[in-house]
Amino acid sequence: MNLKTFINKLNTKPDTIDFTDTLAVIDAMYTFTPGSFKNGNLINEANQNNGSCKLFAFAQLQKLSEQQTLACFGKYYRDDVLNNPDGEDHQNIRNFINTGWAGIQFESMPLTLINNKRIIMSQFENVNINKQANVYFDGQVTSRSITFANGESKTLGIMLPGEYTFNTDKPELMEIMSGDVAVLLPDQNEWQTIKGGESFNVNGKAAFQIKVNSVTDYCCSFLD
Repeated sequence: MNLKTFINKLNTKPDTIDFTDTLAVIDAMYTFTPGSFKNGNLINEANQNNGSCKLFAFAQLQKLSEQQTLACFGKYYRDDVLNNPDGEDHQNIRNFINTGWAGIQFESMPLTLINNKRIIMSQFENVNINKQANVYFDGQVTSRSITFANGESKTLGIMLPGEYTFNTDKPELMEIMSGDVAVLLPDQNEWQTIKGGESFNVNGKAAFQIKVNSVTDYCCSFLD
């Protein structure tokens, strides 16, 4: 099952989703690096509850709602949790029901797109746009901020040819819509070539270098 089919099934027949369906889609698209994450008052150490770690990271990257995310757990959510609300199993599901996305926090994003490939959305709906541009490097890089109804924010921008260093606050997903860049990520020694239709992730509280070889259109998502 590819991503488009999975999302369509999730939107139209969520009760038919199985946990194994979700993991199969994730494993086909991403490389997983175990890491710790917080879910409400529950701390999951690296290599503990890897299935939940993958699922929450995937749902966050795909901008799924809390209800869609719960549906991705399949029968673990529908049968084990909903039919036994006072149970003590599946604590990640139960905590997420109580705290939602506000309670999810990754030490670092555990999913990396295989070969940097990504299905990039061509448009966003129901967003607020800040009319004032963000201007960097004497106008060589400009962007505008957009905010979704759930509070999530992104920037849509243009980079002119040149070499730049950016500092991150939160973890970021950089989608290159068109253009041609090379990036040097933190703690790496080799530059990666990223072209239109590809993307890369950067951890929070880090700096990365980017060489822009041609006018580049990008979308930056801030991951909590």
